[in-house]
Amino acid sequence: MKRLLVLRGVPEEEIRFIHEATDATKEQMMRDMRTGKIRILMASTSKGGTGLNVQDKLLAVHHLDVPWKPSDSTQRNGRIIRQGNENDEVQIHIYITKGSMDSFMWQTQEHKKRVVDQLMRGKSNVREIDEMDNEFGPSVYKAIATDDPVKAEYMQLEMQVENLEQARNRYYESKVSESKRVEREQAKLPVLEERAVLVKQDVTALDQSKDAPFEMTLFYEGKEKRFGSDDKKAAAELFHQLITQHVTETPQQAHIATFRGFEIYHISHGLTPEGQLFESENETFLFRGQTDYHVQLSITSMLGTLVKINNKLDKLFWDLDKTTQEIERIKAAIERLEAERSLPFPREEEFNKKTARLKELKAQLDHTENETVEAEHFLALNGIEQTVTGEIQGIHLEELDYFESGFLENFDLTELSDEELAALTFNVVFQYQDSLMALEKGVLSLAERDELALDFHEEEEAYAQLCDAWTARGIVFPDHLQSMNQDKLSLIQMQLYAHLQDQTDLPRELTQELPPEKQLSLG
Repeated sequence: MKRLLVLRGVPEEEIRFIHEATDATKEQMMRDMRTGKIRILMASTSKGGTGLNVQDKLLAVHHLDVPWKPSDSTQRNGRIIRQGNENDEVQIHIYITKGSMDSFMWQTQEHKKRVVDQLMRGKSNVREIDEMDNEFGPSVYKAIATDDPVKAEYMQLEMQVENLEQARNRYYESKVSESKRVEREQAKLPVLEERAVLVKQDVTALDQSKDAPFEMTLFYEGKEKRFGSDDKKAAAELFHQLITQHVTETPQQAHIATFRGFEIYHISHGLTPEGQLFESENETFLFRGQTDYHVQLSITSMLGTLVKINNKLDKLFWDLDKTTQEIERIKAAIERLEAERSLPFPREEEFNKKTARLKELKAQLDHTENETVEAEHFLALNGIEQTVTGEIQGIHLEELDYFESGFLENFDLTELSDEELAALTFNVVFQYQDSLMALEKGVLSLAERDELALDFHEEEEAYAQLCDAWTARGIVFPDHLQSMNQDKLSLIQMQLYAHLQDQTDLPRELTQELPPEKQLSLG
């Protein structure tokens, strides 16, 4: 990229990479950007995001790839759309290559941004978000590369159907879980309904004894003793004594009293693993009338404990309310679950339509492949600093030896398209220029230099054959590779690449500059 910019006339010292900066030199690099000493700065999102203050003279930002997260786009644009920029207007350039992965990447980012926006607004009624499948294989890459609309639709629909199928399976799996839940709720219902009847009987009995004089029977050492209003204090003292003496290794209940028609049991705490008395601020009791009630009380004073027991009994109607509400909740839940049990998958119609369409597309693709008589060829551009790869007339370009003039005997040059002929010419010029640069740098031994000189002769012959093929099409190339300097070789290489990249017309003479609107796009 830097080399291309330099060839276009940008001084090399005005182009910098953010990765060149260290902690000690980064601040100076940012100052050079703010003053205009550096005109072009190349950076990744992570290196050129938060903390990069270079906005003063920034005129344009160029997105050469698609960021993975919506926030990455915000970070990139935030370097130029920023307070302190001296320009009234700025430019944001986004480069998109048709038939590449760019479409999928932008679709992925759109999906993520929509979900994030819904969550941030708090208005999403979506209960489930499908995960996006990023597992792409060779068939998908081929579909994208060939820009085949049928294959592209098939690829997209296949992912949608897969997500729908997963959601559908989860939906019907939840139906099984709901059926089991209905069974559990139905099993609980008669137990709760029976308890409600018994609690109601206890509440009625307590209402009748609410204003009766105090009377309590305590049980200890196989004996029982009744206490009335006159000896309430004595009852409280003995009750407290029975609680403190009830110590067991494991929690156990002991019948200690009868009060207002209820049997009262104390449940011991048990001992700790170290054999110490388990300490707790509360004591646990079981009140048994027509049914059982577990109660926890804090023992603050002897008489106060009896008052708390009396108050707890007076409030057993709360248990009745709670039990009644639970019965109503279960009945409503059963009714709702029964109604929903027969409902189909909410997106069943969409699933069926897309599944049917997927089968149609699959049949079309299979039919097309079966009808293909002539093998397809694909050319892949790998950047101006690498050879073109792919297949022409059944021959893989990466397997050719471009330093052997005879390699062209494998092709019928008159049957090649301009694109195919340009690919072969580009590779020959690239290989020649690449080896020429190595020769000029002096990194080769004397024997290697002699061998390379012979290779150059072979390559000149191949280049001459390609020039003849171009001349027959009305386009004139320079006669000899060795007659051109590096700048002319680079110009021809760029013109060929531009033609391969976006079908830019080749000039009638390859040493002429292309008009600006047809020059090679750096995106």
